[in-house]
Amino acid sequence: MGRGQSASKKDVARGGACGAAQRDGDENRLTANARAWRTMLELRSSEGAELEIRRMAIAALRLLQQEAPGFFSDFEIYVADDRREAARIGYHKV
Repeated sequence: MGRGQSASKKDVARGGACGAAQRDGDENRLTANARAWRTMLELRSSEGAELEIRRMAIAALRLLQQEAPGFFSDFEIYVADDRREAARIGYHKV
């Protein structure tokens, strides 16, 4: 910040996130609506996604299928051509 400006919401959020990551014992939480999760999972769990991202997306998909099966049961986890897990969606737009 400079010239007497106050902190923007973005600066405050960024600072809070940095501090939260340094604390011990805190749980990580992600929030999003079902449509946003489905879009992210469709893109990030497919064979074309980077492996690290795909692995994270598959792990998130497994949790979401347990917690909200009505929204995520149409995803299928399978072994892709590269012998790694990937997922595909049954219903593209809901």
